[in-house]
Amino acid sequence: MLNDLEKQNLVTPEEKSTIKETGEVTIGSRTIIFEKIVALESYISIEDDGTYIVVNFKNNNYYIYAKNILEGKTEDEMMDMFVESEIYYNSDYYEEEYPGREIDKDLVLEDYGVESLLEIEQDYGFDTIEELLIGWKYVKPEEFQSLEKIEGEITDPDGNAVQVDSDTDLIYKITQDSTYIFIGKTSDGNTAKLDVTTNLENEYRLAKKYTYVFYLINGYGEKIDILEEYLPKIKVEGSENEIDLIPAIRKGEINLYDVSEQLPSKKGTATIYLTINGNRIVWKGGYDIGFT
Repeated sequence: MLNDLEKQNLVTPEEKSTIKETGEVTIGSRTIIFEKIVALESYISIEDDGTYIVVNFKNNNYYIYAKNILEGKTEDEMMDMFVESEIYYNSDYYEEEYPGREIDKDLVLEDYGVESLLEIEQDYGFDTIEELLIGWKYVKPEEFQSLEKIEGEITDPDGNAVQVDSDTDLIYKITQDSTYIFIGKTSDGNTAKLDVTTNLENEYRLAKKYTYVFYLINGYGEKIDILEEYLPKIKVEGSENEIDLIPAIRKGEINLYDVSEQLPSKKGTATIYLTINGNRIVWKGGYDIGFT
């Protein structure tokens, strides 16, 4: 909030510093007291060994921060973020290797030896561009560092307390749908409560097993066989054709090798989707069946 007020020239840098230190500021003859609001936030993490609720104080967790920014962003916008972060982390390298050249999209792609951000994602083993940006902390890292971080402890539904900060989260494993209650207490005594209600047994998502094999799981990581009645299809970026993936179903999974002759390219970006219980499940990212 203080950053926004400063950008709007409603408070000066000096007033902002005073508010952060004392919680109040005097403007003219009036003293304004700012109440510090403490909140918890969480996300669901589905790992190979189970499903977890990850909890921390607001602004502490980079994944939540980055996901909120990436919501609805195009590939071009994500490329801009990638270049910004390359400058933030590696400007000295570029200035030494490419003296006199502007550090822009063309230079960054040239340095990586690729033609697109998608190729970087695939070359480094990420399923999506979003995962690449989050994994490398390439979503406005300087802005994240400027956010006020909170130290304290969070108590999980079993009564176990964990000390948290910007590097440490509370990670709580769940195996069934329920409402889970977390209590936070900051180092200066402020408290916050967070109720997390999960309904994951019937929430499905497509995941990539290999660069050309996809499978269906629910929110607790349980594998669900892909059936013909789910009508799976694929649409490759740059093509208007929807390709039927029923012939690609093998042992409950989708294997793009079986429809490789129908695909416009052996490697690229695609959207794979199917319908289960009336709900459309969509996956978008890179695939590669270049070995065929």
